[in-house]
Amino acid sequence: MGVVAMSKTRDVLALALSDGSLAVISTRAGAAQSLKPRGSSGPARAVLFDGQSLWWTDRTSDALYRWRPGDGSEERIELPAAPLTPAGTQTRALVFAHGKLWCVQPSRTLVVDAATHQVAGFEAVLPAQVAADLAGASLFAACAGDRLALLGARRDASGAPWLSAWVSEGSGDWRRLGDCPAPMLRLEPGLSPGAPGVAAEIAVPDACALGLSSEALVVIGRDGVLERRLRSGDDEPPLRPLPPGMPSPSAGQTVALGGGSAWWVQDDRVFRADLATGAFEVYLPWSEGGIRPTCVVADADGAWVGTTKGVRRIEPRSAPDPRFGYGGFVRAPFGDGAGPASETARALEREIATWMGVPYRWGGSTREGVDCSGFVMAAYRAVGVHLPHGSRLLATARGGVPVTDELRFGDVLIFPGHCAIYTGAGMTAETVSGANGVSFSHIWRRGFAVVRRFIDLPDRGRELAAGRSGGRRSARTSKPSTRK
Repeated sequence: MGVVAMSKTRDVLALALSDGSLAVISTRAGAAQSLKPRGSSGPARAVLFDGQSLWWTDRTSDALYRWRPGDGSEERIELPAAPLTPAGTQTRALVFAHGKLWCVQPSRTLVVDAATHQVAGFEAVLPAQVAADLAGASLFAACAGDRLALLGARRDASGAPWLSAWVSEGSGDWRRLGDCPAPMLRLEPGLSPGAPGVAAEIAVPDACALGLSSEALVVIGRDGVLERRLRSGDDEPPLRPLPPGMPSPSAGQTVALGGGSAWWVQDDRVFRADLATGAFEVYLPWSEGGIRPTCVVADADGAWVGTTKGVRRIEPRSAPDPRFGYGGFVRAPFGDGAGPASETARALEREIATWMGVPYRWGGSTREGVDCSGFVMAAYRAVGVHLPHGSRLLATARGGVPVTDELRFGDVLIFPGHCAIYTGAGMTAETVSGANGVSFSHIWRRGFAVVRRFIDLPDRGRELAAGRSGGRRSARTSKPSTRK
């Protein structure tokens, strides 16, 4: 069953599923409870478990719903309609702290008392100074334990965007962290928070995404990653540029923070930024055919990823599964180590460079003209590896092993009716129909691929390559294809 929304509270995942049902799963014990709601319809928009009750909003009404797994009771709490806002489009994120549920909406934030169900604007439950500072701002909220963090995105007197953050430890006292300049943001009136998650996000053109936890504020934009530690007085945190070629998140994407990492989903990919080292990596849904990531939450050891086939687990510091890699994903690192790591790989890199600009010709395999598998065959022949001509044949060719864990320089990527050589950092060398011929491209909008490795095989890999012609195939690449 597909997951459309997800949140995490301590060791419990709250899931909204594509068939309209809901689930609560203990990540520690593995126990699960599910519900097919009676009062709401369709998949939920936002979902949250507060330790005793499951809360959610749907896509067709302005109501907030509550389910108590203990006694099975369901409740509906009517929220006041917002002017000029269609029903079911209001609450995009839910945060629970200090006995209250914060319903983050495009034009306002409502606070619901969990015991009495009383609904109020956030200004009514905050100290006057905090409410005044956040008045007129787009508000975001996050919590961890007893700590609640609020962030207001607004413009200063000159029209420049600023982020104002406040933190409460649960005692009722609030501490202002000061204004944090956000040079990557271009705020516009009426912009709304993005997809549901532990932290609400703001949709900002050009600037992309914002993640908020009780420990840090992270802004990921086209210029890089900006982290603001909530406990420090550093008002000018360093900007870590994105690696060349890595796309920045689009507006409204959710950034999940945990274990010193920032995680987000975009273009059917899962991205991770290590905030301590500045390293980046992307996880591609290529180890298990047919999955597509939809949402992500993080903890100290990794991330839980909601997909079209349920929940998957990625732990970057753990050994990948031999069959399904990192929860069904293949990892592609950036930075040091992304290039060729052996003399054979460096020789392949030099050979690839000599083919740049060779024109495309269907069925070709010479410098007069070459198609995609002809280029792969010719480049590998120069380093002593003999491969067949035909993308479908490459998926099962002898001498190679399937890759399910991590992409390396020289891996062959086989797509439906096409193939390419991976050259590191998300880039590929391949033929492109038209004037470009052989050139560099990227993996960002590719569909499912079979990955085969033909060079730098470990001893076990050589045994597998010599002992069988198969390797894993996908339904999408097992169909006959034209030679390219």
